[in-house]
Amino acid sequence: MDNERLQAKRIKRIAFVSPQKLYYVEGGLKVGATARPNVSVPALLVLGMLKQEGYERFFVDAVAEAPGNLEEVAPGVFKAGLSNMQIADKLEEFAPDVVLTTAMFSFEYFLTNELVAELKNRMPRVPIIVGGIAATAHPHWFMESGAVDVTVLGEAEATLLPLLRELEKPDPDLRSIPNLVFLRDGKVENTRWIRQLGGTFPQFDYDSVLLLPDGGYRYDDRLTSRTETYRFGIPQGETRSCVFFGSRGCPMACDYCATSWRDGRMVRHMGAERLFGELKVLHEKFGVTIFYNQADTLGFHPEDKKFLALVAEYRRTHPEIVLNNPNAFFVRIFFKPDGSLDEEFVDLLAQAGFNVVTLAVETFIQRFNKKIDFKRITFEKIAALCDAIGRKGMKTDIYAIYCFPGQTEEEMLYDLRMFRELRGHVSDFSLYNLGYLPGTTYYEQALREGWFTEEQYKLQLHKGYSFHHLIDFFNLSKIETNRLKGLAAEFKAFVPVAEK
Repeated sequence: MDNERLQAKRIKRIAFVSPQKLYYVEGGLKVGATARPNVSVPALLVLGMLKQEGYERFFVDAVAEAPGNLEEVAPGVFKAGLSNMQIADKLEEFAPDVVLTTAMFSFEYFLTNELVAELKNRMPRVPIIVGGIAATAHPHWFMESGAVDVTVLGEAEATLLPLLRELEKPDPDLRSIPNLVFLRDGKVENTRWIRQLGGTFPQFDYDSVLLLPDGGYRYDDRLTSRTETYRFGIPQGETRSCVFFGSRGCPMACDYCATSWRDGRMVRHMGAERLFGELKVLHEKFGVTIFYNQADTLGFHPEDKKFLALVAEYRRTHPEIVLNNPNAFFVRIFFKPDGSLDEEFVDLLAQAGFNVVTLAVETFIQRFNKKIDFKRITFEKIAALCDAIGRKGMKTDIYAIYCFPGQTEEEMLYDLRMFRELRGHVSDFSLYNLGYLPGTTYYEQALREGWFTEEQYKLQLHKGYSFHHLIDFFNLSKIETNRLKGLAAEFKAFVPVAEK
């Protein structure tokens, strides 16, 4: 490590910062699910682990603590949340021995770098450690800021505690700890990469993450809900929300998604009883009534149905409990092996308190869709599923994607036609342009085939590119950009539609 800029001391106090997020405005209106003050799953996990070890913890969520604080980055693109100076003020008052921060989306990597630059300027002798999926995909993007001391790759459970113990030494040597990138003698070094996928979940630190220093609650569903559709059936006024997160891993390995690359293709579940116990604690201790899933495969693992049955029974005496899954369900899990609709599963979701069922239809073009075999699950079956959801008193939100690489206008028009036919069966549509993310098949293909370089990619991110904001450089479809945006606007005209 660069020991000259660090001060060896007993580590007792650790701060965790969830940085600013990008916020998009189109025609004066907020776009999609941007800059929501979501509960940070990494913070729950990492601070929970630190709590078990007796560390004093302090948490800052930039967006949750100042959701209306906006600063323009590019036309129609803003960074939202506490300024980095305000975050530094809070951390200086806490006086941490170590600062942790997370980088979730590569689209926002520069926001993390701006944060750590301010923190290192204000607290030059305090080690700054960055983790998260974006940091795992491209750790050098963060090390080149000059303000990050260590980047942790992969899941932190196996790495962070040995790292903290080593940092307490007068002359720390990190070379024996796997999955690290760090500064040593002015140069960036990395230790061996060992894929470590934990089979257990640490206890979550709800007190640090959910409660403000004055005891107030951080996450009001009026701000955390994905869209107004997700407020369906929820009383007006303040309603406390939180995530539920019961598994890691995804078997699908979709070309545009990094989850399988990050978490593996095997679903690792904490178990129905543990997950239900977390929900009860959140409801009974913190007054949470709105729970949104953050796992990628809800309903796929047998333990999920056991969990939902426990929630359904609990709601007999606590009907105020509401669940939803903005990450979207696999459509396939609603159909039995013989291809018939699993009405019992739809009924279970209703009994468990789902107000909205989000379906990952994404596209009707088979060559782009790994999740649905349209020979087995036809359009008519998907429409019937949506109708069944509506009959149980729930809304349906369809998650859709456009601007696939090589997508033709004919393919886009086909999707438009199919979704137009589907709109009479659903309540809402959520449309996103495909985003090229490090760790995905499409991103690696783009670099390999020369669609763009890494440096070109990073440069364009400063213009606000993401799956909420398409820019011409990343339109790798076969449709001219203005025409493509016009077709996307036709799709958005489907929203909202008649109540279902």
